[in-house]
Amino acid sequence: MSKPLTIALLLFLFLQSCKDRAPSLDKVVKEMADYKMFEYKFVGLTADSSLQWARYEAILSNSSEADLLKLCDNESPVVRSYAFQGLVESRSSKIFDVLVNHIYDSGEFDRTMGCMVDPCYVTDFYLEQVGYFPYDSTTLYKINIEQRNYLDSLMLYGNEITLRMTNYNKIRLRSREYMLEHLTHSDSYYKRLREIVLSGVIEALPALAKFKNSNDISIIKDVYESEGLIGEDFVFDAIINFPHPDLFDIVEEEVTNDLRHDNYFGGSSYKYYKALIQYKTSRTKDLLSQTVSKSESDNQVRRTKSVKYLISKNPDNMFAGLLK
Repeated sequence: MSKPLTIALLLFLFLQSCKDRAPSLDKVVKEMADYKMFEYKFVGLTADSSLQWARYEAILSNSSEADLLKLCDNESPVVRSYAFQGLVESRSSKIFDVLVNHIYDSGEFDRTMGCMVDPCYVTDFYLEQVGYFPYDSTTLYKINIEQRNYLDSLMLYGNEITLRMTNYNKIRLRSREYMLEHLTHSDSYYKRLREIVLSGVIEALPALAKFKNSNDISIIKDVYESEGLIGEDFVFDAIINFPHPDLFDIVEEEVTNDLRHDNYFGGSSYKYYKALIQYKTSRTKDLLSQTVSKSESDNQVRRTKSVKYLISKNPDNMFAGLLK
C-alpha cells in the first residue's frame, strides 16, 4: 500500500473512532450528571460497587486531558468534581490552573462516603484533591506553601467567604473556615478581615485580633454579647490573641461562672483559662488559685490539671507557686 493511502486510511480510522466514541462518552457524562450524587468505589453498609464510580472510570479511561479540562466546566457540579479528580489522578500539568479558575465555584452536591451522605461544594472538593486540608488528604498532588498562600488570598477576598449555613450561624464552605484558622498574618489583610467580621463572618475574629488594634475591642465585645455560645469560641480565641485590659471582664465573668457552677470542663472552658493566663494580674492569680485548690470531683481534677499545664506553658513568677 502506498504511503498516501496508508495515511488516508489511518486518518479515516481515527476520525471514525472519535465519531463512535463521542456519543458514548456524552451518554455516560449525562448519566453521571442526572444521578446528581458523588460516590466512591464502594457504597452502603454492605460496600456495594458504585455505578457512579464505574461511570467515572469509564470517562477516565476514554478521555484525553483536553476532555477532562472541558468537563471541569460542565454545568453539573458532580461532573466537574469527578473531572478534576481525574486530572489529579492522571497527574495533569494543568491542575493548579484549573483549581484557581474554580476557587469561587460554590456548586453544591451530595457526596456518599460509605453509608453517610453529606453536602459538598466544588471549591472544597477541589481543594481536598490538592492537599489543602492536610489532615484528611492522601492525594497524589500537593500544593506548595506559595500556592497555598495565593489560594488563601483569593478565598479571603472572594464573596463566597460570606456564605452561611441555612439553619445555623456558621460559615458554609469548609475551605474558608480552614483558611481563616490558618491564614498567614499580613498587614495587607487587616481591612478585609475587619470588613467581613462586620458583615457577620465571626470566624474571622481571631485573625482580626492578631493586629491588636484597640478600635476592634468593641467588635469583640459585640460578638460576645450578640452571638452567644456560637460566637464564644471565636471571642476567646480573639482575646487570647489580643488580651487587652478592656476585655478582661469577659474572661473574669466566664471563669467565675465556670468555677461557681462546676460546669463540665471541655474545649470551650479550656479557652477561658487560656485567655485568663494572658493577664498577669493579682485577680488572675486569685482565680487560678481557686481553680487549682479544687479536686473533689473528676471534673475539678481535670480542670486543675489543665490549668497547671497552661501555667507551665506560660511561666511567670506571679503564678509559680500554683504549680506545687
